Amino acid sequence: MPLVAHITDLHLLSLKGVNPLELLNKRLTGAANLLFNRGGQFPLEVAHALVQDIRSQEPDHVVVSGDVSNLSLDPEFALVSEVLDGLGMPPSRVTVVPGNHDCYTRSAARKEAFSAALGRYLRGDIQPGPGHFPQLKLDVDGLAVLALSSARVSAPILAVGTLGSRQLRQAEELLLHPACADRFRLVVLHHPPGGPHVTWGKRLTDAGALKQMLRRVGAELVVHGHLHRFIRNSLPGPLGEIPVQGCASSTWLSPSDTERRAQYLLYEVEGRDLVGLRRRRFDPAEGAFLPAPVPELAA
Repeated sequence: MPLVAHITDLHLLSLKGVNPLELLNKRLTGAANLLFNRGGQFPLEVAHALVQDIRSQEPDHVVVSGDVSNLSLDPEFALVSEVLDGLGMPPSRVTVVPGNHDCYTRSAARKEAFSAALGRYLRGDIQPGPGHFPQLKLDVDGLAVLALSSARVSAPILAVGTLGSRQLRQAEELLLHPACADRFRLVVLHHPPGGPHVTWGKRLTDAGALKQMLRRVGAELVVHGHLHRFIRNSLPGPLGEIPVQGCASSTWLSPSDTERRAQYLLYEVEGRDLVGLRRRRFDPAEGAFLPAPVPELAA
């Protein structure tokens, strides 16, 4: 029975060795937001506690659904690499996809800073195109993890994502691949394919095309981040509803809403069924992640 851990939106910050000129672009807006709104709310200590707690749960696979960095800076990605290495798992059992914060500026996108630092986690068993996405990982018996990238550079006030026709076409082929015939197909991306709390400025621009593709070929579970909330939704598939699960940020201390405090999810899989969902949330008093109730409805 595979066990999958789902973490997201780490937003790790590091300005070590950064030239101030690198901040004179969209990053200036993000830095201002950190300074006035979120400063100190994503402490590195929580990320380390997260890694230790995941290790204690002994998952078979870990998925990271984007926004691992804050400003797409090289030192941030180096820090993310160090934190993920702390999981002590082979890269074949860790799936990482980028979010909008990991493709924050055109310069970061051009230099492929995300993939340069985390490339060892971006190698799938089946990759139909020249890039890293889509990719399919099959290292765990009974599990097929399809990783999609919705990351794209957007205007300072936007946080939209796009998959694109090529990636959607190849994703459909992968979900129908003979290697997936008897496996639980888990789809991972950063932006949610619609649902509650998705505003125009945070949407997946081709969510409709993704929904149509999944309606045709199906999947057993779709997971995402981006909204910093626990959200349960579903999409129609060829054999019934496909569960869609959003996870809150795994490092955010969320001073005004304990329900959104740093957390991660554990999915228990048996055959092609999701048979269990557990949530673990950070307790500042204990300095550790502890079991938390799973909300009955979308939060």
